[in-house]
Amino acid sequence: MGVGVRSAGAFHGSEINYAFGNIPWAPTLQGTYLNWTAQDYAVQKTISEYWYNFIATGNPNGGNLTKWVASNPASKTTMVIGDSYGTIPIGSDDVVELITDYFSQEIAW
Repeated sequence: MGVGVRSAGAFHGSEINYAFGNIPWAPTLQGTYLNWTAQDYAVQKTISEYWYNFIATGNPNGGNLTKWVASNPASKTTMVIGDSYGTIPIGSDDVVELITDYFSQEIAW
C-alpha cells in the first residue's frame, strides 16, 4: 500500500467484489472507483477458486490452492488471503477469552 494510503481493512462483505469477479467495475461504499493492482486480480482469482470449489464439492480446497483448514470451536485460527495465504491465529488466548466471554453474555434472538 502506498504512502498516505489508508485501508478500511477486511470488513464484512469486503470479499464480495473479489469472489464474484466484480473488479474494477464496482465502486467503494463511498462511490469511488479504485485502481486495482495485479495483486487484487491474483486475490480475486484465488478467492473465486476457493468459492467455486466449495460450491461444487463442499470443500474449498483443490488444485494448487493453499489448504484452507476447516474451522472448529477449538481451532482459534482463521484463513488469511492477500499479502500471504494460510492459517493464522485469531488472537492470543486472552483475546479469544475476552471475545468469547463478551458474546456469551449476548441475548439470543
